[in-house]
Amino acid sequence: MHVLFYKTSSGRSPVRDFIDEQLPADQVRFFDLITEIENHGFNASRTIFKPLEGKLWEIKFRAIGGGFRVLYAMIDKDKMV
Repeated sequence: MHVLFYKTSSGRSPVRDFIDEQLPADQVRFFDLITEIENHGFNASRTIFKPLEGKLWEIKFRAIGGGFRVLYAMIDKDKMV
């Protein structure tokens, strides 16, 4: 699976900005999660994938700083934004 960060028309990435604001250990967990998803798709360990509506999904996972929820859209069967 391929994970892409949403970018605004000005090139800013709100998701990346959010990750950069977290504790260093939580930043590592975010990027480990992304690697896990890219390598194993919906079989990524320690991660819950939940459909919300249409192509909108939610990823739930825990990190040192607490639990996180990330919304994403499936663009193709193997591409998430």
